[in-house]
Amino acid sequence: MPTPPRTPHSHRPVSRFARYALAAYGVLIVYASLYPFAGWRWQGFSPFDFVTAPLPRYLTASDLLINVSAMHRWAICSRAICRRAGGAGRPG
Repeated sequence: MPTPPRTPHSHRPVSRFARYALAAYGVLIVYASLYPFAGWRWQGFSPFDFVTAPLPRYLTASDLLINVSAMHRWAICSRAICRRAGGAGRPG
């Protein structure tokens, strides 16, 4: 009896470590985004006023590069896990 051909994106189990590592990385991104947790006060603005606000005067290239790099790595890891599990992120 011939074996059926393998599809290019067969469902393979995703390791627990990969899932926990992705969750931990997401928690670190949230933690870094909300730090410092103390000293916050109400400024009188809507929570979504930043959408229409002008860019800050002190936007630095290193800050932008670090933020984009962190989010890019998280997106790559989450796509790899989803693709391996056969869920979203699978092309076609």
